[in-house]
Amino acid sequence: MKKYLIDHELIKCTDNQYFLLWVPFRQIPDDDRCILANYYNNEESIQDSLPNDMDVKIGQLLPLLRHLINIQYWVEDGTRKLQQRFNICLDSSIPLARFIYPNDDNDALLSNEHHLKGKVTVSNQDGAIAFAGIERILPAADFAFLLGQDAATVSNNFWTDLQQSRCWSKRLSINEDGDEEFIPDKSIPHCGVVFTQKLSNTSPSAKLTLQWAVFLPLASDENSSNEEDRAAYQQIDCDGEQDYTIFMHGYFFLDSGRKYIEGLKNIDRESIAQHPPQKEDDMVLQWNYLLATKGTLRLLLPSLADFRETHGLSDTAISHLCQGLLKSHLFQSKVFQQSIYFEYQWVFHTRPSANQWQLIDANERVRMLPSIPSQSIWNAFPLLSQFAEGDHYYLTVKGIPNLLAGRKTIKWRSYEISEILNSLEPSEIFSSLDNLSFLEAFLSQQEVNVINEARVQVRLKKILHKAFAEIGITQLQKDNILPLVQKLLALVLPGSRYAIAKIVADEQSVHSILNKLYALNLDLLLVYATFEPNPLFSKAKLNLQQIVKILSCLSNTFQEERSAYKVSQELIQRVLNSLDKPEVVLNSGLQKTPLFFGYNCRDQKLRIYTYSQLQALPNNLFSNPYNIPIAIALKEALPDCDLIFIDPDFAIILNKISSFPAISKCDRNSCLRLLATKQKLADSNKRINLLKELIK
Repeated sequence: MKKYLIDHELIKCTDNQYFLLWVPFRQIPDDDRCILANYYNNEESIQDSLPNDMDVKIGQLLPLLRHLINIQYWVEDGTRKLQQRFNICLDSSIPLARFIYPNDDNDALLSNEHHLKGKVTVSNQDGAIAFAGIERILPAADFAFLLGQDAATVSNNFWTDLQQSRCWSKRLSINEDGDEEFIPDKSIPHCGVVFTQKLSNTSPSAKLTLQWAVFLPLASDENSSNEEDRAAYQQIDCDGEQDYTIFMHGYFFLDSGRKYIEGLKNIDRESIAQHPPQKEDDMVLQWNYLLATKGTLRLLLPSLADFRETHGLSDTAISHLCQGLLKSHLFQSKVFQQSIYFEYQWVFHTRPSANQWQLIDANERVRMLPSIPSQSIWNAFPLLSQFAEGDHYYLTVKGIPNLLAGRKTIKWRSYEISEILNSLEPSEIFSSLDNLSFLEAFLSQQEVNVINEARVQVRLKKILHKAFAEIGITQLQKDNILPLVQKLLALVLPGSRYAIAKIVADEQSVHSILNKLYALNLDLLLVYATFEPNPLFSKAKLNLQQIVKILSCLSNTFQEERSAYKVSQELIQRVLNSLDKPEVVLNSGLQKTPLFFGYNCRDQKLRIYTYSQLQALPNNLFSNPYNIPIAIALKEALPDCDLIFIDPDFAIILNKISSFPAISKCDRNSCLRLLATKQKLADSNKRINLLKELIK
């Protein structure tokens, strides 16, 4: 046989070790008396029993095998000459490390870890199969409770004691004397995870395959309805141009058909109660559970990190792989998640200096950011930059398929958001569409209860208030900025926002007055109608202190900017009209503040009067227009008298005050009351018109 292999150049004469699998052809008997399950009478009949991608499947197994380095598949042609169909070999041009444990039973007693890496070359395939992973021998402490021992004081001969225990699995064997005897199965706490990658060229879309393995991979039928099949094997469509396979190995106990891991379908559904087994079935299930949850599953994320580092996978390729993992049964099982994330998380760490996938401790703080449109974000958000480059936070980007221990790890806390807002400079945020969009997206992705916390609300109101005061509404109401400002305002509680209805006046004057109001130090946010975030309308009510500040500001503005008097007049009237008892406000330091608009007939000008001034002239106040006949006649008769025609809206406000004399229209009765105060009259020829009006 060796001569035949050498003659056909299947091996070299110097090869002392080789493994030959010979599949002879057999003809089907004429009488159909079959004693074999399958007859292979030609190459096609053999090929029908083999997978189409057999070369790739075999190549992917090489990392799990300790000794095989070269596999060839030969078939005779029509001239009985052997033709090579494929050749699989380890790539010796790069560093190589495959499974090495366990060498013998003694190795199982020593906890150890070994990292795998390398490439497998497959003829007739574009590109090699890259692999990396980790194998590990678990310590006896992880299995101590199987014998009712404490993990801290596990016995020195634990593995021997375990095999000799009453519940340990045993198998029937024939000894040297030919007698049957039961011998204990090996107790080898060996596990490993291997990632492989190859260019996808056989499927319409790239695939991610997850497969449990013992000595060899187990069930591999993705279309099976069998629960055990689905638990042991899953194939998932994924983006990109690479196929990935993940082998999850362990020295598990198999079912009687040696096809499935005993109890695997149940392990991913519920935690197994940890108590010393009372029978063999319990021992088998407990062993498999411990080996999977304390061993194999905990190696997944470290093996992924090794895989990326060894073969330099791009961030995009890792994203495609992680997206597939998140869709798998493995990562959707809450029981499995507890083990997968027991020690580590796998996160896309974004920083000003660099972005990269990173293996981090399971307890590290991970925080989510919106998509970062440009590097300028880090300058505009200095505290985020400090978080990103520091040692206490790992910032990642929304939409990236991170493998995280739980949603709680990515939630921003209210104190963190408050600190971030406090570090912002409004002029830098609101002058850049990128910066403003990022701020809105960052805050909008937070939980409502976090945004509504008092300290966050205070900082949010402060930054918006400062933006309106420093930047002004002219800039903030531009088409591309206005929607973002409205969204930010919507995050402020309606009870902390005071609505200012639209003012029909010159826009420049409106903006000028509002900018002065925004400069006030109020404990609420003034929201002009243009910025009102429908349908979350502002609902705040002004308190006494706020009303006094606003009215004082409007009064000063009117005196300084007469061109904007209509806006000031409108706003003063709205504030006063909203009060049930305006005298309370007026008597709180506003007695000498000009607030009431009226036309002075003697001066022939619109003037603004204080509450005290009006109180001193109760009979001189009228509420109707100053250009009606009786009003003109009264002015002629009393040229030196201050006849003040109060704006009708302000007259209504003053009439709410019970202690203030009612302001009536300029008619016969009101004129007689004024004349009764013995005002200085004009010459008799100038009184005629008034007399005519009075006797009508």
